[in-house]
Amino acid sequence: MLIPAFNEGLVLLQCLESWQRLNYDNKEAIFINDGSTDNTMNVLHELLDLLKVEKEITLDNSSINFSRLFQSKNFPQIYVIDQLNGGKSAALNAGISIAT
Repeated sequence: MLIPAFNEGLVLLQCLESWQRLNYDNKEAIFINDGSTDNTMNVLHELLDLLKVEKEITLDNSSINFSRLFQSKNFPQIYVIDQLNGGKSAALNAGISIAT
């Protein structure tokens, strides 16, 4: 599941709770913080206990200049991409690039 997020700090808990209720054996969530100016990344760090993954994300899309990848310690099947704002399509492309 790809979850693009721009200034979504207020709704991330509900989103995570909904994802947890999904009854799939093999599921993965990728939150993409698309240059939020609110507390989105702070909330994701608090909810997921994020650990930086030492892998830069390289995309052909020149509008994305910098991306960092994190993995949740609490939910190892959840990843977070933190990138400069590039719009929803750029966020989804970033998520697709690491999705399994």
